[in-house]
Amino acid sequence: MADFEVTCPHCQQSLDCPEVLRGKSAKCPACKQVFEIPKTIPPIGSEIPPRLADLQLPATGNICKKPQHGVSAGTLIKWFFIPCCVLICIILVAMQIESKNKAKVAMENIKQSDKFYMDAESSIEKGDIKAASAFLAVAISLRHSANAIDNEKFNDLNNQLKTLKLEKTEHNYLLLLSADDYATLDNGKFTKHFLRNEILNKMLIDDMYNNRNRINELKANKEEQKRKDEMARKIQEEQDEAEYNALIATFAAKRDKYANELRNRYLDAGLDIKVFVSGKDNTQLILKYVLFNDVWMRKFKTSGQLEEWHSLGFTYIEIRDGYNYSKYVSWDK
Repeated sequence: MADFEVTCPHCQQSLDCPEVLRGKSAKCPACKQVFEIPKTIPPIGSEIPPRLADLQLPATGNICKKPQHGVSAGTLIKWFFIPCCVLICIILVAMQIESKNKAKVAMENIKQSDKFYMDAESSIEKGDIKAASAFLAVAISLRHSANAIDNEKFNDLNNQLKTLKLEKTEHNYLLLLSADDYATLDNGKFTKHFLRNEILNKMLIDDMYNNRNRINELKANKEEQKRKDEMARKIQEEQDEAEYNALIATFAAKRDKYANELRNRYLDAGLDIKVFVSGKDNTQLILKYVLFNDVWMRKFKTSGQLEEWHSLGFTYIEIRDGYNYSKYVSWDK
């Protein structure tokens, strides 16, 4: 049967006692006092611990032992096995979550790569080599990251891109051929090196030979496009000039109208000041009044009237009395 724990009523020391001492008197090994161990129902199915065989009951009376603080198997399970199981479960869950996230990212990369494949194909159809190369590079990079390389699709687009580059190169070099070059090409003896790569250079020469009749057509198209561009530029310049002249004419009309309104304001104020506009685009304002003198010019300057007229587009302002007095301000460069 198993030990049970009691507390000494004299020194409060916890003691381990065998079941055979229940209801008997025992001596506390700590304070040497004798006390009675209470009677209780022993636990069912309990066993006598191995250390009970070592317990000796002295003649002076029964004695209990101090509790031995060893680590039991249950404690080991609680302290080691259960935490390990929990940690393993956490690791497995984390690995599962990471796997799902990787799969999600991979699917997203595949979708993005398909979009870039479509953009590359569209750029090839438009003849945009740079854009097609960029889209194709991004698409294959995304496929690599997702471990889902579509070699068939990539090779197809890459071959189309190479063909487009070759056609562009051929087109450009055909336009640069001189009469002697064309004669040599027409005889099949053209050996000029356009490209460093011998294989690509031979493919280029072969294509140029097969399409040698296109030279005049290409040159004619180039000249026609140049003529159209020049015509479009002239038309645009004429339109711009017409718009500019219309704008200038509008401002000139506004300055003429302002001069008439200014004349009426002076008359309403009892001043017989005549107002004229002249010069190209009505940029000159001339005021005539018999009493004009330096006092009037000073007043126009300090009151901000001259700056107001200048803001309306007048670059030359003159006041005169009709005889020998005349003063002007000019903003012409």
